[in-house]
Amino acid sequence: MADWGRAADTGLTARALTIALVLILLLLLAGFYVEFVTTLAYSFNTLVPPISPLGVLFVVAALNPVLARRRWGLSRRELLTVYSLTTVGAPLMARGTLMWFLSSSLGWQYYARLTPQWGPASLELVPGWFSPTGALGVEGFFLGRAAVPWSLWWRPLGAWGSFPIALFLANLFLVLLLQRQWIRHERLSFPIAQIPLEAVRDESAGVGRLSAARMFWIGFAAVTLLDLQYRL
Repeated sequence: MADWGRAADTGLTARALTIALVLILLLLLAGFYVEFVTTLAYSFNTLVPPISPLGVLFVVAALNPVLARRRWGLSRRELLTVYSLTTVGAPLMARGTLMWFLSSSLGWQYYARLTPQWGPASLELVPGWFSPTGALGVEGFFLGRAAVPWSLWWRPLGAWGSFPIALFLANLFLVLLLQRQWIRHERLSFPIAQIPLEAVRDESAGVGRLSAARMFWIGFAAVTLLDLQYRL
């Protein structure tokens, strides 16, 4: 019970984790549609505002008072937990990440089959775990027309998947080393964190400040429409 209470105090609750995972899945689908189908954006950092993690936080924070009436509302820390998890998890599914993770690593094999003279010059230097090497996996990825040969993909996915995990842990440990000095002693303001903090701040109830911010939503809609017009 003590551990659960500590988790609740930090916002890392079961419902916050569940909501964050659902939102990451929705952002994955929305990002795929925007980047590949409509070609409105080419990386997660240039996605239109409504489907960015910050835009999602605005919407969830605005709807939170309605959910609170049915006892489904999230605390301020839970909202920040959802925002933090979506900010970290959603970009991993974007084209800017998956393009290098999948297609670029597999391109060596594909272009070596189109131009055989590339094979002796480059493929001998590429390790076997770098990407699938079978024709079914290589040509199937670029041309489709066949089921995914998962037996060829498990090893490369495991090797490449370990990199973002190691990168995340390295950054997490670096933050843990510096957070006491930065937060308690130097008292840095962290300007990039002020917008999400303001989005979940409410002087009376603690959350739900954006639900009554009409001018904010007018400005948000105007910026979104201008962004869409520019991309179209």
